[in-house]
Parts: sequence; C-alpha cells; structure tokens
Amino acid sequence: MSQFRLKSVVVVFCGLFAFWHGRADESLAQLFVEYPNQNQTYGDHVLNSNWAGVDVGITVSFDSDDVTLHEDGVGSSQRTARNTQTFVAPAAPENPRTYDNEFLVQTYGSRLPLIQQMSADGTSVFTYAFDAPVDFPLDLFVTDVDRSDSVTVTAFDAAGQLIDMNQWQLISEGDLSTYRDTGGAFSEIVAPVPVTVFSADSISLDAVNNINYNRSYSILRSPGNVQLGRIEISFVGTQNSPTRSSPNTGSHIYLALSTVPGLVGDFNRDGVVDVLDIDFYSGNLGQPASFDSQLDLDLDNDIDLNDMNLHIENFVQTSNGLTGTFPGDIDLDGQVDVLGDAFTLIANLGSAGPYSYGVGDLNADRAVDVLGDAFVLIANLGRSNEL
Repeated sequence: MSQFRLKSVVVVFCGLFAFWHGRADESLAQLFVEYPNQNQTYGDHVLNSNWAGVDVGITVSFDSDDVTLHEDGVGSSQRTARNTQTFVAPAAPENPRTYDNEFLVQTYGSRLPLIQQMSADGTSVFTYAFDAPVDFPLDLFVTDVDRSDSVTVTAFDAAGQLIDMNQWQLISEGDLSTYRDTGGAFSEIVAPVPVTVFSADSISLDAVNNINYNRSYSILRSPGNVQLGRIEISFVGTQNSPTRSSPNTGSHIYLALSTVPGLVGDFNRDGVVDVLDIDFYSGNLGQPASFDSQLDLDLDNDIDLNDMNLHIENFVQTSNGLTGTFPGDIDLDGQVDVLGDAFTLIANLGSAGPYSYGVGDLNADRAVDVLGDAFVLIANLGRSNEL
C-alpha cells in the first residue's frame, strides 16, 4: 500500500471515529418507522407513526375483521400496541434478555421499535403506505410467528399493482434472544423460525407447531428497483383472549420496518457504494461540515474535493470485488487505464452535460476538460487497487 493510501486510511478512520463516537447504540444509517405514544388500540385505526430522516411520508394503519370479540363477548380482541425492545448489557444466562441477539444488535442497533399486531382468533391486516414511491430497499421484521400463526406479506407499487414477491429476500431469521428470557430464567430452547415460502403473489410465514415461543424473527428485504407504494401484512391467529383485562394471551405477532443497514458512503441507500454516491459528493462540495458531518472525512470543517477523493480511495466498491480505488478510475473496475477510463474521458471532452464522475468530470467542476480532469487521470494512470 502506498504511503499516500496509508495516510488516507488513517485520516478516514479518525474522521469516522469522531463522527460515530458517542453513537455506539445506533447502527449506521439505520432508520426505523417509529410509533410514538401508540398505546394499545382496538379495532380499525391509523397509528401514530413517523419516519424521521427519510424523505418519504408514511401512513400506518390496522384493519380488523370487525367480528372477533374477546371470549367473554365484550369488545374487539384485535389491536395494535407499541412494544419496543432494548438491549441492555450485560446479557448472560444469569441475566436473561428478551432482545440480545448479537447479530441484530450490531446490525440494527440496540433499540428495536416493534409494533404488536393482534388478530386473536381472527384475521387482521397491517399496512405501511408511502406518500411517494420508495425506490430503495427496506427491511421488514416479522417476529413471534408461533402457536399455529399464519402470516402473508404482499406489496404493491405506486400505481397499486401487485409486486412480484419473488424479488424479495429472506436475509435473516432466528431467535431474538441468545439468553432467552422466559420470565426470569435461562432457557436452552431455541425458538424455531416459521416456514417461509415465496411466490409471485405473496410471501407466507407459517408457524411450525402450536407452541408459544415468543421470540422468533424473520427479516424480509424488498428490492430497490421497484416503485414501492405499500406493504400489507395479513395475519391469521387461532387463539383468542378471555377478556380485555388479559389481552396478551391472544394470537399476536410483532412488526418493524427500517431502511437497510447502511454501508459507509452509500448515500442513496441502494446497498452499493458506486458512482451515484461519488456524484452525491460532487453536488455538495463547498458546504460546511455542519451540512453533513459524515462527508467531512479529512476533518477540516468543510466538504471539498479532498473528501470526495478519500471517499473514492476508501469506500467505493469496484467490479473486481474490492473496496477503494483511485481517482480517474471512471468505470470503477479497480484500475486507471486507457481503454476503460481515458477513452471515456476523451469521448466526453467539452460535453455540455449532464456531468458526472462516470463521464469524466473527475474534479466536480461541471466540465470534462484536459486541465482539470485529464490531469487527474494521467496522475493515476496504471494504478490498480489489486497492488
């Protein structure tokens, strides 16, 4: 590794440490739908919810079947209720937790804002509806599918057309708790995950038996190449609750929705650090660090070309499977060469735009020229991230 690249890694590490110091309980770029002041609410209703940090409005609603009452016949037994889970260290067999799965804590943070969907002995539908098309992937948590529960997930585009659910992925499943809180005692029983089946019309999750484990989780990821309009979770339960005073005995699941855990430098949250993220830098050069402190990689209190180059050298993903390349690697194949990069720059010399790193505007001055851009490429010509 060259002396320059070694120095850049040290600078970037220090910058990231400064930015993230004090934020150990938050996962990178992790944004959950929240349910502030959403107490247990029965029957059809719109939930109190927000999605801070995401430029898309959201409406969260619950539709019951309007016929399922408590076993005593008094009042609907279908409801929602906020049930946020928080990891508190230390977690150990003598100190069991409900939420202490290390993978989840490290990936999604120490706070998991769940919402209960109770169907009791009936069917209900929980809906996330977006006021603008969502073109980035989302992670949907479905937890506590047990005791003969049956869940169906469907999604629709902005025009209301059903999305092919085969495009979704099951990215993780397991037990929320390593030390398995069963009410104060350690349990060696691992909550079995539901059987998950993908089809064009839906994703189904069905409990494997009639035992109440209360801790399984499945995380379903939506594709980022669709204009997502809404997500519907239909839940069929088989166990009712006796009375309003003992509601938690009815069949219920828990849900959470979040953006995908972010890669450093993935500013548009599409799961890859590429030319679009470099161009995000280009559009914000000259801003003070207070505009977005994670962009100020060299810690000089502004967002400039040096920050953009550090981003390219340390975080951009290349087609040869490595991370980090050199300014001038226009096609992001890991090397600065003539056939892939110089020819692209020459073809766009003097062009009237649109301007992008991907067409040769390497110094983000909204022009493709010799003095600014060709000199950058020539300075790194022949360099490769494999050396």
